[in-house]
Amino acid sequence: MSMGSDGQGRGDALERVDVRIKVEDLELMEVMCGLVPAKSASAMIAQLTAHVPIPELKFLKRIRKPREGELEQLKLEATGPHVIAMIGPSSAWQSLGQARQSAIQALTSSLFHARVPAFAPNTREQFDAWSSTWPLNFRPPAGGMKAVADFSELELQAMRGFMQRALAQAEQALTVGAGGCGAVVVDPVTFQVVAEAFDEANSAPYCCPPGKTAGPADQTRRHPLHHSAMCAIHKVAAAQRKTAE
Repeated sequence: MSMGSDGQGRGDALERVDVRIKVEDLELMEVMCGLVPAKSASAMIAQLTAHVPIPELKFLKRIRKPREGELEQLKLEATGPHVIAMIGPSSAWQSLGQARQSAIQALTSSLFHARVPAFAPNTREQFDAWSSTWPLNFRPPAGGMKAVADFSELELQAMRGFMQRALAQAEQALTVGAGGCGAVVVDPVTFQVVAEAFDEANSAPYCCPPGKTAGPADQTRRHPLHHSAMCAIHKVAAAQRKTAE
């Protein structure tokens, strides 16, 4: 399994080793929202897509219509048709520069906080129930529900531990100035960690043409085979060669 981290505490939000299959498994998180005139919806979507992508929350629709009586309940005033845009977690908003925040605010009538599902639904029942909190996108788990529900509690606990190890590798990569990605290879039979690694694409040897000595300009070029997954696979291969000797 491979995992990325941005170094701002979003690692836990990226953890997708979950088998929440009950409707009552709903967990909520707080996000920043904006009340946007309908005519500015396209411009808002363009701003959010370019500057606040939040891939870990791609199961949440970014734009929705206000529910009946919702604006009055939130004490928000709106003249004419409006929609509600989900900007993102507070950390994403705070990471934007003042100029970008101002550009987004210029497209809104009001900013406010809302609570939305923190994890994607795994079942149709969850999707139907949780969508009343916030409109969702739904894609059944790969392999169907059998692939999700057939793990024992011990197996799930182990997988969460593996994911935390991948996150630790990603955070270690950030401390040395590499890409914030980590990978862990696990033996599916023994459930033992075989190898773990982080992104070394910016580390030597640099990506320069054969016969040429790497210079300062080459040090900014990422090596295409030194990302975390390939580094972990390289360690597995090295260990297998050593065993075969």
